[in-house]
Amino acid sequence: MASDPFDFSDVFRELEDKIDKFMKDDVTKELAARMFADSTQELVYEKYTPSTYDSVPETRRYENDGLKDWHNYHVLNIGKMNMTVFNETKGAYHWASPGTKGRIFGPYFSEGWDAGYINDIIESGWGYHWRRSRIYQEHIPRPFMDQACNKFVDTYLLPKIHDIYFND
Repeated sequence: MASDPFDFSDVFRELEDKIDKFMKDDVTKELAARMFADSTQELVYEKYTPSTYDSVPETRRYENDGLKDWHNYHVLNIGKMNMTVFNETKGAYHWASPGTKGRIFGPYFSEGWDAGYINDIIESGWGYHWRRSRIYQEHIPRPFMDQACNKFVDTYLLPKIHDIYFND
């Protein structure tokens, strides 16, 4: 304990340690991943309605390895009282090779596939490969990670920290 009665550094350090432990807890990290994934319905999917190409609808994977799949969000704690969320959703692999469907639907069937992570493409609206799609032509940005972060912090993280550590 500090010798100065007005020195609260020990109290603040203890509080920071508790908050840091809470932010590193697996339940908190999973909830962050789930909230980021859930936010994509409003912030991504509802912002663009896919068109069709040769009667083949653009496929949305949602919870099945798409942006709405919380398993694609990884939460790391880099430093004290810090959470960093990464979206590691990759392009839809079933568009990778024309195969039989490519012969039926033409040479552009696999044109829109991106083998890598697609977060930056969706956020910026740039980087799509399917030239015949509206989203490629209009470069429709759908930034959602910052908004999802704000929602997580405002609706869960800060209220929960306040309830746990300041409501005795």
